[in-house]
Amino acid sequence: MPDKDKSQRIRQDWNKSVPWAYLDPVHQNIPLATRDAHLRPPPPRISKDHDIFIGISNYRDIRRCGFTLFTAFSRAKHPERVTIGVVDQTQDDDTTCLEEYCKLAEASVWKECKFKSQVRIDARDSRTSKGPTLARWQQQQLIEN
Repeated sequence: MPDKDKSQRIRQDWNKSVPWAYLDPVHQNIPLATRDAHLRPPPPRISKDHDIFIGISNYRDIRRCGFTLFTAFSRAKHPERVTIGVVDQTQDDDTTCLEEYCKLAEASVWKECKFKSQVRIDARDSRTSKGPTLARWQQQQLIEN
């Protein structure tokens, strides 16, 4: 099927006649019975450009956090579409995740802290941390539009 986007599919090993399911939202949620056609949800609004949000809950692991940001932006095909939200739980003497990322970015071929404006930081004192579940909720609050 050369006309289908092969990046948007999953393998169905149980289905020998049609091993691939294509994940085009236009063709999903179709009622099986024609009498139920009115129950179908409205068609999805799909933009041509897809943005990616990456949420990170960091508890005093600054070097890995900075490296994760650097890796995300340097390996992205369209890094201008990537937004990262970091719940950065540090103590007074710790550097921040963003500072560590900027060190790596400035030492790379970029020579500057590129994409810094695409990183949203929720800085918190690690001594008052309430655990990973709350930190994940806090990182979800960094998602905008």
